[in-house]
Amino acid sequence: MTKLPAQLLRCPSCRKGSLREDGPMVTCKRCAATFPVAGGVVDLLPASTSKPGYAQRAMEWPWLVRIYESRWWRRSPVIAAAFGCSFEEEQAYVLRSLDLPKNARVLDLACGPGIYTRPLARAASSGLALGLDISWPMLSYATARAREEEIDNIVWLHASALEIPLADSTLDGVNCCGALHLFPDLSRVLSEIRRVLRPGGRFACGMSRRLDGLLGDLEMRATTWSGLTARTSAELSSLLEAAGFERVQIHHSKRTWQIGSAVRR
Repeated sequence: MTKLPAQLLRCPSCRKGSLREDGPMVTCKRCAATFPVAGGVVDLLPASTSKPGYAQRAMEWPWLVRIYESRWWRRSPVIAAAFGCSFEEEQAYVLRSLDLPKNARVLDLACGPGIYTRPLARAASSGLALGLDISWPMLSYATARAREEEIDNIVWLHASALEIPLADSTLDGVNCCGALHLFPDLSRVLSEIRRVLRPGGRFACGMSRRLDGLLGDLEMRATTWSGLTARTSAELSSLLEAAGFERVQIHHSKRTWQIGSAVRR
């Protein structure tokens, strides 16, 4: 595992102490809670009683993990047509919006198979990328791909976006592409993202887009069962501003997808 910088990880038990490496685990300096490191992933996710939605459970399916970043799914022409942009175009929006310095610390929230974590790690080549996800199958795949590509400046975290286990104001950038519409409490997630960003830190996202008016209302009712909650671009902008972000920009809003960015006030 990539060496953990001091004072970066926050204990998910006491929510105050910092974590230090201690052999095959990490230990809280304040409450002495311990968390295992398995397969290059720091497991910081306490047992959860919440029931994930259907769309979240799909991220555990082995076949979807295997094809997620291939031309059969995320890079497929069908997805590009539905989103109104290709993955490469989305990536360009994100990297340009984050504008990371070489020594940046950047979080890929709900990183999945690391489709964004690896490019972010390359952009922050003398800094650190963190890939956080709730899905073990996704993280297992992500760590293997990073090793294959010999990328050694990534720390992988098994954790929840509702309680990001990082200290306040420690990151230069956060990316979350493909998951904001899956979170049961989006306002809470955005508040956590703001907390871990330094003032002036940048946030980039890609999420499902809901149409305005009656069609959008019908769409929302039709997808509620899946646990997926799309937003209009106006709703996304309002949520970001309410969470303490400024300079909100929607770079792409077409068909079923939107890409935005903002800066922490």
